[in-house]
Amino acid sequence: MIDRRATIALTATALTAVATALAASPAAAAPLARDARAVSPEVLTAAAPAAAAAAPVDPVVLAAERVVQLANAGRAAAGCPALAPDPLLAAAAAGHSADMAARRVLTHTGVDGSTPLQRIHRAGFHAVRSAENAAAGYATADDVVRAWLDSPGHRRNLLDCRLDSAGVGLAGDPAAPYWTLALAARG
Repeated sequence: MIDRRATIALTATALTAVATALAASPAAAAPLARDARAVSPEVLTAAAPAAAAAAPVDPVVLAAERVVQLANAGRAAAGCPALAPDPLLAAAAAGHSADMAARRVLTHTGVDGSTPLQRIHRAGFHAVRSAENAAAGYATADDVVRAWLDSPGHRRNLLDCRLDSAGVGLAGDPAAPYWTLALAARG
């Protein structure tokens, strides 16, 4: 049986490395993003028992997983297919959340002037369509997704059936973090 939590913990470790590299140097992150994309589910699954014993599951990973779960419930109710979690989108989202938390500003523009689509491409995800939801101050995944579904623009992004992949990042004060949901469709 696959230990899903251990698999997520391994993925989180890879995403943390990519997000850290993105924050330090987008050019340096490109090889890491390619490596994260190249890791097969079989490799993650084979290593999962050791990871489960070695490290507890990160609450950030659980919150990110919950955001996708709730987004998919809303999409199902609207007749849209489920979003697939993507580590490259998660890296782009995590980097943007860390940037917003460091600057203490809620924005869709990166410190370097980047747009959501530019950050997604820089992380190695080649999107033909993308959207981004950002929020600050919501303590739980349930709270932030509820707020996004109550906001017409954010709801439109979440329920865009043309988007098929998602990545979530959160950073800052755990009681009131900065959240980013990167949504995209591959080209």
